[in-house]
Amino acid sequence: MTTRLTNNNIPANSLHKRLYEVKQEANRAKLRLLSQEWGLILQVNQRCSYCHAFAPIVQEFASQYGFQIIFVSNNGADFADLKTTKDTGLLSRLNPENLVPVLYLVASSGAQIYPVARGIISTDKLAENILAIIQHHNRLKVDYEQ
Repeated sequence: MTTRLTNNNIPANSLHKRLYEVKQEANRAKLRLLSQEWGLILQVNQRCSYCHAFAPIVQEFASQYGFQIIFVSNNGADFADLKTTKDTGLLSRLNPENLVPVLYLVASSGAQIYPVARGIISTDKLAENILAIIQHHNRLKVDYEQ
């Protein structure tokens, strides 16, 4: 008897596959729209091998959906030949242990900042996390305005 491994996140029959594809396309459209009002900050350290592994994943994601990305380090040293900004203290307050890499979703106004990932995750998981954060953010906004 052979065991067949399947991915439970991807539907097996054609109708479910089509519904899944429609939902995925809707999520991609949402992310492209969100990128107009939100950006990404990746907190890194030049000596961090996980940061070097995660940065290209984040860059690919940002490029795919149009997100602006800013690399921030605690000491301001450039990271992997990328222009890197020195932390002004905000990220140190959000991440006092300075564990890296950490990816944040930031409103273009700068008024809201949410952690998206600590450590390395896939582009699919980045999308899932950002959509969940925005859903939570919008619920808070509705509750606050009532």
